[in-house]
Amino acid sequence: MITKRIIPCLDVRNGRVVKGTNFEGIRDVADPVEMARLYNAAGADELVFYDITASFEGRALFTDILTQVASEIFIPLTVGGGIHTLEDFDRVLKCGADKVSVNSGALQDPGLIPAAAQRYGDQCVVLSTDVKRVNGQFRVFAKGGREDTGRDALDWIAWCTEHGAGEVCLNSIDTDGVRNGFDLEMLDAVAARCAVPIIASGGAGKMEDFVELAKRDMDLALRLMEYRDFTEAPLFKDLRIRTIYEGLRGHGNRQNALEEFFLATGVKEPIELTLSTAKKVYDKPKDIVNDKVVLRKNTWGYLYMEVRADGDFIEIPKKVITQADFEEDRLDLRFRIHPERMHKGKNLGAIRLLTVHGDTVIRIEAMGEEPDRKRAEGEISKAGVCRYMKLREAYESGLYEKKAVLGKIQNELDAIRGANGGSVILSLLQAETYLDAERPDQAALCLDDAWDTISALRDRIGTLYCYYQYLQYRLEPDEEKKDAVVRLFRKKLEDVNGRFYLQLLQLKMLPEMYEEEEALAESFKMQYKNGCRSPFLYIETVRLFGKNPELLKTMDAFEIHALYYGVMNGLVGQELAERICALAPGAKFFHRLYYRLLAKLCEKYPTKDMLTAVCCLLIKGNVRGKESFSWYEKGINEEISLTRIYEYFLYALPDDYEKMMPRQVLLYFSYECAHLDQKSRAALYANVAAYIPQDDPLYKKYEREMEKFAMEQLFESRINRRLAVIYKHIIYRDMIDNQVARVLPGILKANRIQVKDAAMKYVIVSNEILTGEDAYPLQNQTAYVPLFFEDSVIMFQDTFGNRYMDVEYTKEPVLDEKELEEKCFEMYPDHPMLKMKACLEIMEKKDLEKEDVTGIETALDTLPVKPAYQQKMLTRIISYYRAALSGDDEVMDAEGGAYLLKLDKKTLSRPERVDVCETLIVQSYMVQAYEMIKEFGEEQIRVKRLAALVSQLILDRMFEEDDLLLHLAGRVFSDGHGDSVILDYLCEHYNGSGESMFRILAEAVKTHVETYDLEERLLAQCLFSGCEKHMDTVFDLYASRKETSDVIVKAYFTVKCTEYFLRDTVPGDKVFAYLEGAIHGMELRKVPEIYLLALAKFYSTLAQITEEQKALLSRMMDILSARGMVFAWYKDLAKYVDMPGEVMDKEIIEYHGRPDGRPILKIRILPDEEEFHEEEMNMVYKGIYVRQKLLFDGEIMEYEIWENEDGRLVKKAEGEVTCSEPATGDKGNRFTALNAMNLYLGMKDDRKLKESMTEYVMDSQIAKKLFRLA
Repeated sequence: MITKRIIPCLDVRNGRVVKGTNFEGIRDVADPVEMARLYNAAGADELVFYDITASFEGRALFTDILTQVASEIFIPLTVGGGIHTLEDFDRVLKCGADKVSVNSGALQDPGLIPAAAQRYGDQCVVLSTDVKRVNGQFRVFAKGGREDTGRDALDWIAWCTEHGAGEVCLNSIDTDGVRNGFDLEMLDAVAARCAVPIIASGGAGKMEDFVELAKRDMDLALRLMEYRDFTEAPLFKDLRIRTIYEGLRGHGNRQNALEEFFLATGVKEPIELTLSTAKKVYDKPKDIVNDKVVLRKNTWGYLYMEVRADGDFIEIPKKVITQADFEEDRLDLRFRIHPERMHKGKNLGAIRLLTVHGDTVIRIEAMGEEPDRKRAEGEISKAGVCRYMKLREAYESGLYEKKAVLGKIQNELDAIRGANGGSVILSLLQAETYLDAERPDQAALCLDDAWDTISALRDRIGTLYCYYQYLQYRLEPDEEKKDAVVRLFRKKLEDVNGRFYLQLLQLKMLPEMYEEEEALAESFKMQYKNGCRSPFLYIETVRLFGKNPELLKTMDAFEIHALYYGVMNGLVGQELAERICALAPGAKFFHRLYYRLLAKLCEKYPTKDMLTAVCCLLIKGNVRGKESFSWYEKGINEEISLTRIYEYFLYALPDDYEKMMPRQVLLYFSYECAHLDQKSRAALYANVAAYIPQDDPLYKKYEREMEKFAMEQLFESRINRRLAVIYKHIIYRDMIDNQVARVLPGILKANRIQVKDAAMKYVIVSNEILTGEDAYPLQNQTAYVPLFFEDSVIMFQDTFGNRYMDVEYTKEPVLDEKELEEKCFEMYPDHPMLKMKACLEIMEKKDLEKEDVTGIETALDTLPVKPAYQQKMLTRIISYYRAALSGDDEVMDAEGGAYLLKLDKKTLSRPERVDVCETLIVQSYMVQAYEMIKEFGEEQIRVKRLAALVSQLILDRMFEEDDLLLHLAGRVFSDGHGDSVILDYLCEHYNGSGESMFRILAEAVKTHVETYDLEERLLAQCLFSGCEKHMDTVFDLYASRKETSDVIVKAYFTVKCTEYFLRDTVPGDKVFAYLEGAIHGMELRKVPEIYLLALAKFYSTLAQITEEQKALLSRMMDILSARGMVFAWYKDLAKYVDMPGEVMDKEIIEYHGRPDGRPILKIRILPDEEEFHEEEMNMVYKGIYVRQKLLFDGEIMEYEIWENEDGRLVKKAEGEVTCSEPATGDKGNRFTALNAMNLYLGMKDDRKLKESMTEYVMDSQIAKKLFRLA
């Protein structure tokens, strides 16, 4: 897959970056070197530079700027514009470009692409193609989008990529510069025809365009999301959208940021999942079950979901799911059910799909069987042992009727035997049960069954062996056996620590050990220290303490665990309970189990001492949670005497405490409460403010401290629900001074925001107007946030920095005191937020007053307003001053211009710059207005304003020449607003189009303004450019001057002669009069040839000429004939002068072509010739070719003239020529005579025929006499 690249394309004209729409309306934007540097820093992947008018203007590319750009950036650089040859490729690459883009050059010479690819490699050759739809077809345009070539774009691109173009830059003229979406149809069509990378040029603007792009290519959408200049797209003109984008961009997961951006702007729905089933049930599976649940999502977009299994028997192969795992919005969520991990009976579990917006649960229910596994001999199931031990605890505790308990024990043993078969341990347990039930015979049988196994353990003295001997002693008690068993137990207890069950059996054999209470208690504690946590240990310990509570001296971990067991099982009596309570004040540390023990005892024995013990322990442990509050409250209500209970009542006070505190608490703290922390004092004072009347003496005792506390918190800018109550009761209008007014607005605008999602850790607040954002930590999913603007953007951030807007939350104002807010603004009008809020109210007004504008200006100067909103504010300011210009008097506040001078004009739109510039002109800030025009141009500025600016600057600068000022003067004049100052300045300095200069000249002559040398400059320009429209008029004005230039005069007549001779453009009679005067008295051989040709041709058109002209013509023809010049119109001169026979006897074909051409003449003479044959034509003057051919009467000469164009012959002219009648007075030669006789014969004119024949014979005889042949 080809990597997506973001490639800025900069169009350059005249050394500046410009921007246009649909390749038109080009306007200046920035310096290309600076723009390249910025894009390089912004993270662009490549950069493309186009000299957009190089091809159109037929000039070389901007290599000097290119060299500077290449030295500033470190990303690939592609350059195009004016590339027509391999030398152009070479020059651009040597300037630092990495690739060369060719467009018009390839269209003119398609061979350029394969040639460049062969020399430099196809990676260097980029085909840039400007494409536009024409009648439904993609057509190639040339010369910067100006010329339709008629080529099919798809065919052209395919050919070029097949012959060496390594990349295609597709420029959609339909979308260029409008940011109206990529031309995806065109892009798809081109991609289908070529296999090289395509750079899609065009515009991406509306939110819908961005969404469509994200659907097609999420990676590219993510790149754009991170791209610096993305905010220039039109969709960000909506300030809320821009604020949301800025808040999400660059925080946490970028895919999440893009998804939240779409959700927050309402252009897509959130992803919702549906399940094929919400519950799966399995009935006693034997083998591993592979199963699935089908997930479907409702729409496209980013999805991150963790998958967790609740239940060991559920296996999830895939722990994380993203949108990439779905195929056509469907995902098969696969999982496995493991029967070997299930217990017998119903196994409940779940598969949880966790997203940031909530959980989706699939319930799993499976019936399991007892696993079939082979147990070692004597092994009993864990569950069976647990049930037995529980019943044995009940028996040993003595709380239940023994016979009933023994019955249950017997039933359990029978169940174990049925499930597991017999075993030695089961036989011993059964024997003990029979002995407790006073059934010795059955017990003996059980011991006999166990003997074979037990006897093998005799040498190892295992626990089972000791247990067996104990049962034997109980079956047949005697002192000797007793001593032996006791020795056995002591030995075993010395070797193995923590076997309390053996010690219990020992106690049963030696009840006198109970009399040594302290030693026994110490041995119990040692068992605990050695790791014993047997319930039998706890039973015996509680029994021992219950018998003598004084043995309980400390409440360490052992005592706490044992007594907690005892209280939970009903083993602790009141006397022992009182002893436990009495030790509470002496506890060295807080132990939660001790607290739970005391709480249970307090429930069972609800005495004041017991309540005191509980509260004492909680205070000792500095416990301030919600659970502890009920004990403190109860202790206060019971009036127990306990130090610091009132303080802890406050410390633990829950946030939802909505009633008056006990009066004794309020009285207590009315004397001293400075030692309380801030939270507790807030709770106390809020309760006083809310529930104690202000005229109550108790309230008076608190009032001073409450005010002091309120001000302390206020200046710390603290706010919560309790502080809000205090502020509401304590702060009143007259208390607000300048210092209070600085901080109080943030308190007054506070809102309580609460979220349900515990994953959210911060509230992020920003707005459309001011820069920056504020973060407020969520404590217990609640934050207090000042919101000064109704349209504030609220986001939430998790631990990982991801931000969300699609989070459910509640928002409510904590205080709503409009009167106090107004007072704050009155006392401190410079408060940033209040000032901005007032500014917003002004911005909502339809019409502004001067003080309103001043308020907006002040806000702009003092507040960190976002650039986008600055534009709105500046628009209102400029519009206000603009409105002042609409009147004829143009009177306005001079401060307006002074303020506008301070503005950064680069941040303004074009219309705004125009308004600012016109305002400066009206207020006589001419130099500053002129500087603006220098930087941004004069487009759209009214000519009336420009006229005032130009006229004043010309005077200020004493008519000093300035190119821009001259340009502006020309524009003003062309629009009819030029005064005498401007006209004088133009006459002295202006050089422009011939038409413009003529208008200036004409107006200057009309208004009697000094023209300086304008006539001469204009005439010289007309002569150089070939513009003849006003040439004669200008020449007349020029010629009327006292001093003229011979060079220019001669040039004028030379041009007029040339135009007449070569193009039949007839000049005025004065031109030929000048020629006759110039030639008269000169040696004709030194007269310019074009003068002779033009004058001779002129004479050929006249019906008659004077004798003097005939003499001049005769002299001219001698010179021209001597130079071999023959033209068709020569025959028309035969009536004035004798013409050579070579001219008169032959017919002349005359052709006007290119001076560098070689026309081919093809002729045939009918009726004798059927095929054309080629004959050469001679060039007798610049681009004028002739061919003379002798024809006899009756012959017709057909001719065709061909020229070579781009390697092929093109017919340029054709026609036919017949033998012409001799001109009157023309004797010609004998060929002429013969043709004449033939002509008269055909006409049956006998008289003329006879005369011609006679003349021919006489001429022949005279010739023989005069010229004899040797």
